[in-house]
Amino acid sequence: MAKQNINVGTAELAGDGESIRNAFTKINANFTELYAGAGNGLTNGAYTVTLGSDGVLTLPASVGDIKRDGVGLFASLVFTTNNMWNVDPSRTDTYTANGSVLKPFKTIAAALAYIEAKIADTSLTISISGAVVDNPQFIFLKTSITENVTLTRGNIFIVGDTPDAGHVPIWINGYINIVPADSGGNAINVNRFGLFHVAVNPNSTNHAIQVTGANPSKLFLEDVYCYQGNATKSCVYANNTGTGSRVEMYNCTMARASGSTYLIDIQRGFCSINNLETNGIGQVLNMANDSTGNMLRCGIEANTGSVVTLSGTVQWGMGVCILTNTGTGANTHGVSMSGMASMQFGVCTFNIPAAQATNRAINGTDTNVVLYSGPIFQYGSNNKISSAITLLPLTTTFTTAT
Repeated sequence: MAKQNINVGTAELAGDGESIRNAFTKINANFTELYAGAGNGLTNGAYTVTLGSDGVLTLPASVGDIKRDGVGLFASLVFTTNNMWNVDPSRTDTYTANGSVLKPFKTIAAALAYIEAKIADTSLTISISGAVVDNPQFIFLKTSITENVTLTRGNIFIVGDTPDAGHVPIWINGYINIVPADSGGNAINVNRFGLFHVAVNPNSTNHAIQVTGANPSKLFLEDVYCYQGNATKSCVYANNTGTGSRVEMYNCTMARASGSTYLIDIQRGFCSINNLETNGIGQVLNMANDSTGNMLRCGIEANTGSVVTLSGTVQWGMGVCILTNTGTGANTHGVSMSGMASMQFGVCTFNIPAAQATNRAINGTDTNVVLYSGPIFQYGSNNKISSAITLLPLTTTFTTAT
C-alpha cells in the first residue's frame, strides 16, 4: 500500500480539510502496514526485505550492493552474506548460532565447522581460477578469545574487529597452526591463509603462528601482534616445503618476554617483511636452508647474538632498515652469515656495540657475498665487516643510452 497522506486544509478552521474520522482511518492503515512489516519484512516498490527468526536480514538478489555511510550505526553494522561470519566469545546466552551479528559463533572452531558444512552441502562455494578467488571467507573476531586454531582449508581469513592490533589488541590466546591440505596443481592459490588486525599469545610450548606441511601455501599477516612468552619458541615459524611457499608480513609487531630465540624463523620458502616492529628481546630473524626474501622500512632490535642470521643458500635483501643490537657480550652482530648465504642491501643503518673486539656489523666467511649501497653507522657504533666476506659495492649511477 502506498503511504496515505491526510489533507489538513488550507488554514485553521477553514473547513476544507479531511474529517477526523477519515484522518484517523488513514493513520490506522499506515500503522497497520508498518507494524506488519516489522514482523517479517518491509516492502518498497518492487523490493521486499525480510528479517528471519534467525536474525538474518534477506534482500532479493536484484537489489545489488548494500551501501553504507561509514558513520554512526552503519559504521559497526555487518550484514551477513555467504562469506562473512562473526565470532563473539563474550556471548553467554543460548541460541542457534549462524554467524550473523545477532547470532554469532562463540568459537573460531565453530565458525570453521559451519563453513565446512556449507561447503559439503554445496550451499557455499569458494571458486578459484588461477590466482583469482571468488567468495573468500572471512571470520570476524569481535572480542578476545582463548582458543588454539588449526587451519587446513585456504581462503578462510581471520580478521579482528579493531583498527590497530598492536595498541588496541583483540587477542587470540592460543596458537595458530597452519597445515595446508590442498595438493592440486593450483595449490599455491588454493592454500592461501591470512590473519589481519589480531594479536596472538600462544600461552604454551608452541610457536605463536606456525605453517608447515608439504603442500605449497601463502600466508599473509597484516597488523598482527605476536607476544611469545616461551623462551624457546618463535612468534612466526615457517617450514613448509612446498614449492613457491611464502610468508608476507606488513605492519606487524613481534615481541617476547625472554630468551634468545628468533622472533621470526623461516626455514623454507620466501619471506617478505615490511614495516616490522620488535621489542628488543632475543634475536629477530633467522633465514635458513634455501629460503629467500627481503625486508623494507623496518626498525628492528635484538639484545643478544645477531639481529639477522642468514645460512644455507639464503638470498636476502634489505632496504631502508635500522638494525640495533644492545647486547653487551662478545660475538654480538648486526647480520651473521654462514654457508653460501648472500645479501644485498641499500641505505641501511647499523647500531651495533663496538666494545667487544669480536663484534661485527656484518659477520661471515669467505663463502658469503654482500652487495651494498649507502651503509650508515650510528655515531660510536661498530662499522666492521668480516674481512673474509666478498664485498661488492652496488652501482648507484645510471649509464645513459640513446
